Amino acid sequence: VVGIPHLTVYKPIKNSSGEVIGMWFVGKSIKNVNDVISNVRNITLAIISIVGLITIIISILIVRRIVTPLKSIQNQLHEISHGEGDLTQELKVQSKDEIGDLAQSFNQTLGTLRKMMHEISNTAGEMTVSCENLYESAAHSTTFTNDIVNSLHDVADGAEAQRIISQQSEVSINSLQQNIHDVAEAVDRIE
Repeated sequence: VVGIPHLTVYKPIKNSSGEVIGMWFVGKSIKNVNDVISNVRNITLAIISIVGLITIIISILIVRRIVTPLKSIQNQLHEISHGEGDLTQELKVQSKDEIGDLAQSFNQTLGTLRKMMHEISNTAGEMTVSCENLYESAAHSTTFTNDIVNSLHDVADGAEAQRIISQQSEVSINSLQQNIHDVAEAVDRIE
């Protein structure tokens, strides 16, 4: 139209006998249409960019929320495992999610191990006292020497059994520490 490209729609105007007597014309300059398309494209790209940026930020925050407690647990486990088997230490995690449950379960396991080691220590102490009493009795009474020697052998057998149980406990603790270390390394590889 007048030398300028337009996007147009034509509709014929007919008289009562059906003859075309004119035409309705509605049109818009192609430049105006291209400007609108360009504006819509720019707005769409801006929205996609903003949504992408927000998604990246949210993803980073979520990953940090997961990784930070895991790193904390890893550091604490490292301190515990390199602290000469100090079973008095516990994991300090405040979260109420799976990571917190994991830390709580580990702390309960440490508590059970502490209790078991305490009982072994008490039993060993009682056995030591018993052995000392038996030794004194043997020194004062030569008539019961054979009976006392036999009792000492039984105590020694019991002490050996306790030593074997202690060694088995140590192996179990080392295996548990290795499993925890393996989980920590797997978490590091996930990052």
